[in-house]
Parts: sequence; C-alpha cells; structure tokens
Amino acid sequence: LQFGSKAGGDGNIKHTGSNLQISETTGNIQITNYNTDGDVVLSSDDGSGGETAYITLDGGEVITKFHKPITVSGSINQGITSATEDATVVIDLSSGNYFNITLGANVTDIDFTNGTDGQRFLIRFTQPGGANYSIAYNAVTHDQDGGGSPANVTIKWAGGITHAMTRTNAKADTIGFIINDENAFDGFIIGQNL
Repeated sequence: LQFGSKAGGDGNIKHTGSNLQISETTGNIQITNYNTDGDVVLSSDDGSGGETAYITLDGGEVITKFHKPITVSGSINQGITSATEDATVVIDLSSGNYFNITLGANVTDIDFTNGTDGQRFLIRFTQPGGANYSIAYNAVTHDQDGGGSPANVTIKWAGGITHAMTRTNAKADTIGFIINDENAFDGFIIGQNL
C-alpha cells in the first residue's frame, strides 16, 4: 500500500506488512503498526537505520521510548504539581518533575514513589504566611515500583551541605534531586529565601 505525494514522487505512507491500520473516527486519525512486542513503532524511511520511537501500552499507561536524539524547536512546558503537606510529605514522581509543596507542619518524613533511575526533579518548599516550619531528611523513603515496599534513601548533598529550610513566613526554598538508585539520591540546594 502506498500513497504518493505527487505524480512520480516518493510515497507519503508506505506499508509492506499486514499489521498497519489507518482509520479516522470523529476527526482523529489513528495509525497502528505493531511489532512483535506489541509496541507501536514510529520510524523514518530515510536510510538512517531503524526505528526512532516506540510507544507501548503497559497496563493502560503509555510509555514512549526514543532511540535517537530528540530535537525540539519550541519549549517543553510541564505542569506544576502543587500540594499542602503536613509532617509526612508524599510525592509521586510519575506525576512530573516539578513539585510545589506548601508546608503545613514540621516535616519529619518524606515518601517518594514511582521514580526512575536517572530522573531529575525539583521541589519548591514554601512556608505558609503564618508559620515557619522545618524539614528533616533522616526519614526519606522511595518505593520505586509502587509495590508497597519502600527503601530507605541516602541523600548525598552537594558540597556536603544538607538543606535547612528557610524559617521565614511566606518564603520558599527550591531543592533539586537526581535519582541514582531506589535508595540513593543526589541533593542540590538551588535557591533559598525566595
């Protein structure tokens, strides 16, 4: 099956197998080309070799895997996950990479879930207008697969300086982390007293 872009020109869509489906439903175009693993494969036909991306449905979750460099001509905007937390801060790392947490008590426990090795993320901790709470990092856990068995996390802070929350009403600190393993994070103080 081949659709030509112009007379005598190369085709826009080429298909040599039996598992390509192109359909239009209520204005949406669906293109499905499964490989033997059940992935939707997006590939170029310019002779550069191989597929450029796989899109997989894993238990209803869409997972995209790129095998070549990604070029973006515009900005990539990711939403902010905001919450007010008390003594136990719970952060689901599968929901994004930027978290704005308003403190509601002195933090004695931070529980991360669903992070991946190599993931980088930021947390902006904000003091409420009428209080100045502290944050302790001696009870940090990470349940990487979300299965209910969290590991205790050791944080290696850049320069050996552990973050101490700014104790001023309505001020914020921004902290960055890199996940090296389920139980090993690098921590960075990005900005304080903001």
